[in-house]
Amino acid sequence: MPVDITSWPTTLQLNEIDSNAPLVCEKSLRNLPGKRLVCSGHWRQKPVIAKLFLDGYSAKRHYQREKIGILALQAANITTPALLFAGQLDDQTPVLIFEHLPAAQTALQIWQGLNNDNQRLDFLRQILCELATHHQVGLRQKDLHLDNFLYSQGRWYTIDGDGVNSKRAGTALNIKDSL
Repeated sequence: MPVDITSWPTTLQLNEIDSNAPLVCEKSLRNLPGKRLVCSGHWRQKPVIAKLFLDGYSAKRHYQREKIGILALQAANITTPALLFAGQLDDQTPVLIFEHLPAAQTALQIWQGLNNDNQRLDFLRQILCELATHHQVGLRQKDLHLDNFLYSQGRWYTIDGDGVNSKRAGTALNIKDSL
């Protein structure tokens, strides 16, 4: 895919409904060169997070898996940032635009800031409750790590729909699959 961002901020044109509402990427949050870029910015005068799929060979497949996973989380009432736009840039780069969560921290950032075993135990209980909720509705996170959970304004959010297996959505996972 042709997107090559070398300076910030950068303005990207959407191919779909909003050619007059460009995506302005202001800061790179995660960059896997040639594969994916996650940036914070603005779209329609709102703060957003955008995920661009850059690999010309597999971009559409990863975009579709991410979108399907996010929609499965939403359908199961799992808290995830709102998907505001799913489509392409004017150069055909697949892009997903999500609501920006204020003062969000990854679970890994929180874990690294904990000072004692009581805090760690409380944290683990919260994360395991999130996972248990996923399993109760038949969702399994195949890419399970602490960067796939965000905490913002007193709530946990699940991100990265690409790793969400929804083949059993609606039916609780059995103990073996859950463990």
